[in-house]
Amino acid sequence: MTRHCAQLGAGYGRSNRSSQVVHDAHEWLELFMNAQGQGQVVIGPSTSQLTLNLAYLFSEAGAIGPGDNVVLQQASHESIIGPWVRLAARVQPPAGGDGGGSSGGSGSGAGGGGNGGGGSCEVRWWGADPASGASCARQLEGLLDARTRLVVLTHVSNLLGEILDLPAVVRRVRQLAPAAQVVVDGVAYAPHRAIDVSGWDVDWYLYSPYKVYGPHLGVMYGKKSAYAALVAAGGDRDCGPNHYFIDRSELTYKLELGGTSHEGCAGLLALQDYLLHLLQQQPQPPAAVPHTAPASGGAAGPAGPASSQLLGGVRMTRQQVEAAFELMASLEQPLTERLVSYLAAHPTVRLVGSPDTRPGVRVPTVSFVHRRRSSALLAKQLQEEGFAVRCGHMYSRRLVAVLADAGRGGLLAAEAAERQKEGAAAASSSGAPEGSGAAAGGGGGGAGGAGVFDVRRAVDEGVVRVSLLHYNTPDEVERLVAALQRLL
Repeated sequence: MTRHCAQLGAGYGRSNRSSQVVHDAHEWLELFMNAQGQGQVVIGPSTSQLTLNLAYLFSEAGAIGPGDNVVLQQASHESIIGPWVRLAARVQPPAGGDGGGSSGGSGSGAGGGGNGGGGSCEVRWWGADPASGASCARQLEGLLDARTRLVVLTHVSNLLGEILDLPAVVRRVRQLAPAAQVVVDGVAYAPHRAIDVSGWDVDWYLYSPYKVYGPHLGVMYGKKSAYAALVAAGGDRDCGPNHYFIDRSELTYKLELGGTSHEGCAGLLALQDYLLHLLQQQPQPPAAVPHTAPASGGAAGPAGPASSQLLGGVRMTRQQVEAAFELMASLEQPLTERLVSYLAAHPTVRLVGSPDTRPGVRVPTVSFVHRRRSSALLAKQLQEEGFAVRCGHMYSRRLVAVLADAGRGGLLAAEAAERQKEGAAAASSSGAPEGSGAAAGGGGGGAGGAGVFDVRRAVDEGVVRVSLLHYNTPDEVERLVAALQRLL
């Protein structure tokens, strides 16, 4: 902030150094995401904002029109869903047409909610299993066809912790919906595993650096061919949210509305120091590489050394990035195994997500509900014990609404019903009024109230979520398990 913060591209020393920091950050992210040669990265204030920018680009290009469809995964965070639902609702049928079908897809419940109707682009929902939250690959295949223009996926559910087999899903999309572009939310995946956009053949991939040991920013990768297809679809129209006079070929500039945070870019580069520190814990860490050469005009000036000398530019290899995340996964796996195995075996706990703790199947984002205590009460009790857990729908509200659907045997609804039964039985034996919540540790009523299942409250309370990372210790997990044993 004191030596390198100035407007970019002005030509004087401080400006050149600031330009170098921003340039190096983009170059580092291309390596970090394995995007080199395949596409470009965009840095913004959040993945939510970048998704909106991307939806604006699709809309301005006219890439989704009457008779087309978009496929959205119900298990996703709302930020990756909402912009596309609204875009589909804005697509209008040709003059004199009948609308070309339902713009809402399923049109009801957690899937179709919030569409608004009035368009002629169909939203098709890749649904979640009410009993587990899982997404079935075969169901997705039945949603894809030649008129599918967009498939939006979540790499890891921020509630379930399960890893989508992204390469396999992308292959099926290419086969069954060759005109579709694939947009992936990688926010819950990126803290735990190395991103490989080239290996996965995705068109767009987003993640949040502030969840990956960095500053509060959002990052989006765009494949060159995907962006070129949108520009071509737009014809002579100006595409992208940034100013009309910016060349349409400049993906980064066109989507970085208002520019990016210079100090945030410095923070992105500093992630390398942390990853290299992790690798030093190994007996023989992969060798580092020299930093990138400074951009033209980046020589030292009165304000201090050039930014590439101060921050080191891009100082890691792709091999080192992969090695660092392999180390993280190896540190996380025993922690995940201990917590998940305890919860899965507990007679009054329902694990939400897979009990399979293999590194290729899930990450240590672990959610659960309890039969006798509401999620809100249990999360509060754990927080009072000093644990950084939380409850709720984690912005995956559509997924939690499915889990709370009593008519479809939803997991949350089933557990609430059991809670009500046990609370009623305890109240009857103690003489307390039924549904008073006097039994079951003060949380027996939960979302059920006086024998009536309150869906909205159940969705708001959601699940209890524990988020582990590689720097957590076995002792911390043992203390958490001990606390759960006392409380449950």
